[in-house]
Amino acid sequence: MSDRAYLARIVVPVFVSTIVLLTMPVLLAQEVPAAAVLFPNFSEPGFTFSKRVDEVQLIFTVTDKRGHFIDKLGVDDFRLFDNEMPPEHLYNFEQRTNLPLQVVLLIDISSSVQVRFKFEQKAAATFLKKILQPGRDTAAVIAFGSTVRPIQGMTDNAADLQSAIHGLRPYGDTALYDALILAAHSFTTQPNAPRTRKVIVVLSDGNDTISKARAEEAITAVERAEASVVVVDSSFLDLAELRRDEKSFIERLTRMSGGFVIRAESNDGMTGAFRRIERGLRTQYALSYKPARMESDVAYRSIRILPQKSKWVVHCRSGYYAKRR
Repeated sequence: MSDRAYLARIVVPVFVSTIVLLTMPVLLAQEVPAAAVLFPNFSEPGFTFSKRVDEVQLIFTVTDKRGHFIDKLGVDDFRLFDNEMPPEHLYNFEQRTNLPLQVVLLIDISSSVQVRFKFEQKAAATFLKKILQPGRDTAAVIAFGSTVRPIQGMTDNAADLQSAIHGLRPYGDTALYDALILAAHSFTTQPNAPRTRKVIVVLSDGNDTISKARAEEAITAVERAEASVVVVDSSFLDLAELRRDEKSFIERLTRMSGGFVIRAESNDGMTGAFRRIERGLRTQYALSYKPARMESDVAYRSIRILPQKSKWVVHCRSGYYAKRR
């Protein structure tokens, strides 16, 4: 069977259900071979919803080479490989998915951001007010300087979030790795929790100076949380000017999680950066599938998504942790 014949489906942060990792309920129907009927007809009489084991949920975005978000693409515009194999079954595909959001906003309050801190506060507070739908979406705020402090737990109350952000004052060093680990543990992961889109927004210059945790531990924590990471680079410096280890960490963190880096080159650019994040969240795709040969699984499974056109860039998680049966 040719690559084009077996599927074309796709892409970004991965949410693994039940036996796999996240243990979240999934609304799907009977299994359908990928090569036969791609998606079940939810309107057919007798169709039942059930929890599906060994199911992977992907949330993703697509951009062009200039970083402009692309929507209205279909399943035939992509090919998906899980552990270098096409999936056994495809269950669902959504354009502009409307799954609830869980956002953790990490705000750098180290002394290095003092000059531009008020602009960062205003832009971040406005972003959360615009993006959250009360009763559906939630957000939390974590501040990190010399220490890491949860400022506001998960809530849909924009006023509480704004109050928490405006009460911050910059000081000290930068414990970025420690903050990422706390953020990764801030998402709702109960067995019967509804499916959500998990996003960590990091507002920082990307330079860790004091964390107790190592960079690798932060990467692993984010991978296990299956969250997408967007870094707003508030240093006003080109990424190439960072030390090699700092640049490498930021690039790996965003790439493996299906996120991206946005540079805020000025105070006005900070507002534009959050507008771009908002645009990205409104043009996300969702796909669910059953991996092939899950019974002989290893702990970590890689994910590759290939767009049909070279001018497209798919922002998708690079893999996920799966439990053995």
